[in-house]
Amino acid sequence: MDEPARSTLQMGLLGLWFTERTCKNSLIRGSPPADTPTIKLVHEPNATTFNTLINGFCLDAKIAPTVKFFDEIVKKGFQADLFTFRIIINGLCKTGNTSSAIVLLRKMEKIGCFKPGLVDYSTVINRLCKDRLVTEAFKLFSDMIDKGISPNVITCTSLIQGVCCLEGMAKEAQYVVELMIQRAVVPKVVTYNAVMDGYCLCGQVDEARKMLDVMVNRGCAPDVVTYNTLITGYCKSRRIDEAMTL
Repeated sequence: MDEPARSTLQMGLLGLWFTERTCKNSLIRGSPPADTPTIKLVHEPNATTFNTLINGFCLDAKIAPTVKFFDEIVKKGFQADLFTFRIIINGLCKTGNTSSAIVLLRKMEKIGCFKPGLVDYSTVINRLCKDRLVTEAFKLFSDMIDKGISPNVITCTSLIQGVCCLEGMAKEAQYVVELMIQRAVVPKVVTYNAVMDGYCLCGQVDEARKMLDVMVNRGCAPDVVTYNTLITGYCKSRRIDEAMTL
């Protein structure tokens, strides 16, 4: 379905639902509006209906219309569910609107019925890291842990990769790895590679080499990216002989 047709369908369904709701509300108050068309929907739209429409807006990257659509249907009596919030949070993050995504997380917490979980926090943390908003990502990461939500390898790896994009923050990345181990979250090779890359980025190739030993001792097999990262680090430090030994 092309974009004009999709938009027509979305607004048509919404318009039908709004009209019926308006008629019902007016009849209850005893004052039906003049010339109001008597439209009756055979089936009342449910959460799946509106979640599908909201997801359609998000797929088109129409975040402002998405939020407006959501606000309007809530006012008309639509009961949002967990998937509704997740669809919007994902859409906000895909367009880089992380501040609004965090606001929505807080709103979920206040509502109480749909508390944000690991998936919701991880989605926002991942986008914050991609935008190099590492301080904000760490804060949200800490908030998540304080609320008793344990991070998984995806959350931690996103945070580590975000940290390692910034020079001089490799220690923070190693802290996340240690936290993972404490919480029985097994780091993957991509996790260790990100930490090594961070150390090499700031010229601490010896620390990167130590991380190789850590991952091997913990039963994680290095891959070609691991060795390429270390070789690049040694070469940048003009330690060609050590690079050759790898």
